[in-house]
Amino acid sequence: MEAGAVLTAWRRILSGYRPNLTIEITRECPLRCPGCYAYGEQHLGGGVVLRELADFKGRELIEHVIDVIDRYRPIHTSFVGGEPLVRFRELDVLLPMLTSTGRHVQVVMSAVRPIPAAWARMPNLKVCVSIDGLQPEHDARRRLADMRPPVTKRYLAAPQQPSECIFANTTACLSADLTHAITPCQFGGSPECRECGCLASVGFSALGDYKVGGVLPLRTIFNASFAVGAGMRRLRGESTL
Repeated sequence: MEAGAVLTAWRRILSGYRPNLTIEITRECPLRCPGCYAYGEQHLGGGVVLRELADFKGRELIEHVIDVIDRYRPIHTSFVGGEPLVRFRELDVLLPMLTSTGRHVQVVMSAVRPIPAAWARMPNLKVCVSIDGLQPEHDARRRLADMRPPVTKRYLAAPQQPSECIFANTTACLSADLTHAITPCQFGGSPECRECGCLASVGFSALGDYKVGGVLPLRTIFNASFAVGAGMRRLRGESTL
């Protein structure tokens, strides 16, 4: 991560904003993958599941997403689902609007239809295709032997709870109605952190191990900064993001 990006994220945290935003852009998906956390009964805390939420289409979706981004002021936005390609027409409008202003955007999908070729020419856009299968395929594709030592180390010593996860604490997550907050992290419900396979979680955790000047871990600076940011939110009368 570039130093400028780290400093920008730090300023956001001190101001009481989370630098990352994840949006479930649709409740729809043509697949029925076993084990998909997004459609689990506890993903949204119980009482309602993703397929039962209201969601948006067309111009209404575009306007609501822009409003959310203006309010949350993230430096990095991820669109997930559901299956984001169900809303590829809306993304065709949103992605150029966001990336052309310097915002970093990620779309996480299963590639159930061809990915628009124009997306490859957009700056600051990353397209991620999930290729996990059942356990044999998953284990073959995510072997620890293929990963760098700092990442392997963090997988073996993952955060024990979401409050210890830098990624969870720096990311606000909204479901398809763009109102329902997903907590305590993007998986929702009661995640088992010791079994978490989230690469973002272990990546941020490895970053937290970096020692400034060889002495002070970034994790310590982050924890203090997040406490300051929480105070700023209280001053604004905001209990959550």
